[in-house]
Amino acid sequence: MGIGTLMVETRCADESLPISGAEVTIRNHKQYDLQTDHNGQTEKVSFEAPDKIHTLDPSDPGPHSSTVEITVNKPGFVTTIVSQVPIFDGIDSFLPIHMHPAAEGWQNPERYVIPPPAVEGTGERFLQAVAVQNIPQSDPPTPEPFVLNEVVVPDYITVHLGNPYSIRI
Repeated sequence: MGIGTLMVETRCADESLPISGAEVTIRNHKQYDLQTDHNGQTEKVSFEAPDKIHTLDPSDPGPHSSTVEITVNKPGFVTTIVSQVPIFDGIDSFLPIHMHPAAEGWQNPERYVIPPPAVEGTGERFLQAVAVQNIPQSDPPTPEPFVLNEVVVPDYITVHLGNPYSIRI
C-alpha cells in the first residue's frame, strides 16, 4: 500500500474569504476530526492508497485509489458533504470547499459525489453510449476522455493568423 495526503480548504464570498474554525470530519476506515486555521486550511492528513504501480498497467482493473467522505460544518453556513473523494499514492490532494451562508433554520446539507476518474474506463462506457444513442457506425469513434496529473504545455505552439501570402510589404 502507498500513502497519499489530503488537505481541505474552506472559503466563502467567491473564494475571497477563508473560513477559520470550520469543523472538518474525514471518514474512511477511521474518523479524523479537524479544524481549519486562520487561512481556512486543515492540516495534511495521510491515508493508505493502492500502489501507483497499478495505474501504469492498462489491464489492471484497480482499484487505483482509495476514497474518503468529508463533512464540513460551521455555524452560520450550510453544511457541505463530499463523498468518494479519491486519494492516490504519492499525491498531495487539495480539496477546496466553497461554503454558503445559511438562512436561519436551514438544516439541509449540500451533498456532492465525485465520480470515478475517466481514466478508469476501458472504452466500454463509450461503446455502451453508442448502443444507447444508436449512433451510425459510419461516424468515427470518439476517444475515451482522460485526466492528466499535471498541466502539460506544448513546447511549440503554431498560431495561424491567416494566409501567409496575404501580407503586403
